[in-house]
Amino acid sequence: VDATLPQMSGLSTDEAKTGTTSVDVRSSTITEVTLFAGNAKNAIVDIVVGSTTMELLYAQHSSSRRTVKALFKNPAKSASATSDVLHGLVRFGASCGSSCITSCCETGDCSACACATSCFALNFYDDLQPKMDYISTSTGPEVGSTEVVVTVGRLPRVTDGSEVLASVGTDGALAEAHVISSSDDSTSLQLFTPAVALGALATRVLPIELSAKSRP
Repeated sequence: VDATLPQMSGLSTDEAKTGTTSVDVRSSTITEVTLFAGNAKNAIVDIVVGSTTMELLYAQHSSSRRTVKALFKNPAKSASATSDVLHGLVRFGASCGSSCITSCCETGDCSACACATSCFALNFYDDLQPKMDYISTSTGPEVGSTEVVVTVGRLPRVTDGSEVLASVGTDGALAEAHVISSSDDSTSLQLFTPAVALGALATRVLPIELSAKSRP
């Protein structure tokens, strides 16, 4: 690391996701990204993500502290994209040269740039699929009836436990489900595990698959 160049110090999004040199962004729609960097003698001239120059919604430079902060909107993942990772290049000069492009961030060598630069990465994730945000416990006795509270993001909204299918393992066992709360963004459920046959095993790990039943 060249200590004379600006250094990325943080990234955050409008979903409260954070990282130092990389951050997760939505695939299906725009994500607002805030970028922070230190050791910056000059203000940010532009930010390039992939091959696109971002519109800066906000940019601030403190010459005394040598820090910069910028806000931009990253577009949804392109349908033609072949990777879930998109590299970004922050340029601190107006005459960086035609070879100063984001591919230098992929190789880790931006020495061809005739200006100060800093690199970061955006990691696209499938924001339309349900995801587990919280689970209260993952262990319990084989006799079942262990209470497990889970919070699932983007599960279709449900009003009653009868609308939830909580499959345990591959033998058709079901957990009893009760709805604590449910919205378009997040659903919290109270589950009670079924009895599980351990056989000769001391412990057994089983997956729980949650889904919303189709409504008539």
